[in-house]
Amino acid sequence: MTSLKALPHTKLETMERDLAKLVAEYGAAIEALRTEMQERLQGPLERQGKVAAELASIRAELNDRRTRDSMVPTVTDHALLRYIERVHDVDVEAIRAAILTPAVVTAIRNGAAAVRSDECRYTIKDMAVVTVYVERKQKPRKRPSRAMRERMEDDAA
Repeated sequence: MTSLKALPHTKLETMERDLAKLVAEYGAAIEALRTEMQERLQGPLERQGKVAAELASIRAELNDRRTRDSMVPTVTDHALLRYIERVHDVDVEAIRAAILTPAVVTAIRNGAAAVRSDECRYTIKDMAVVTVYVERKQKPRKRPSRAMRERMEDDAA
């Protein structure tokens, strides 16, 4: 290409008009292609969106089912209590009264953390009996354990 400085002014102006017209034509062609592509893509994009939404629904359902399948069915304490009370005809209120004797109520009001009775030990929290332990007496061992015998032998030596 020749140097632009060597060209006459009128020739440069003609070239400018021609190239500006060409740039405008390319711009218009590009814009037409862009519009055409957007129109052509609209249908597939809508279908893709619908399929993606259906896929998301299926994945959510599968996830819910996997979660349900991995869960172990349980029985709540409330249901268990009602079963014992209604099916086995156990008087729960009588048991409650047997636990909350006047001595236990007094101990709770005095701030006790635990109360012993002849049969068991009650754990107290926030003015309520929260659990019950049965205190079993251990049977005396007839002979010392091996560890105890070894210690006794070591002490004797």
